[in-house]
Amino acid sequence: MFNQNEPKLTIRPESTSILMPLNNDNSNNRFEQNRLLNGKTKYEETNTIIKSLEEEIVNMKHKLSFVYEKDEEIAKLKKTILDLKKENSELKSISDEIIRLRLDNNKLSEELKKNQNYQQII
Repeated sequence: MFNQNEPKLTIRPESTSILMPLNNDNSNNRFEQNRLLNGKTKYEETNTIIKSLEEEIVNMKHKLSFVYEKDEEIAKLKKTILDLKKENSELKSISDEIIRLRLDNNKLSEELKKNQNYQQII
């Protein structure tokens, strides 16, 4: 089948020297292009992270202003509660005074009726 005088067809090279890069003086040189590209990518990643953090800061400031607004509202409501409690205690004391005066009035009215009845009898 095969003629020994014919050249052999091989896929594998006989020498590995043809697989080595031509510029083999420094192994880091061939990665320099990748390093530059990756450096730019790292810069872009860092820039993206910074922008993301800046957006997060803006969102947090907005939330913080919301918290301050709610704190002010809470303080106003607490003051209103204290004022209403004070007014309630004043009204309760006035109400107690009115009840006491009505009871005294009823008692005095009954005594007056008794005295009038007594005077009519005499």
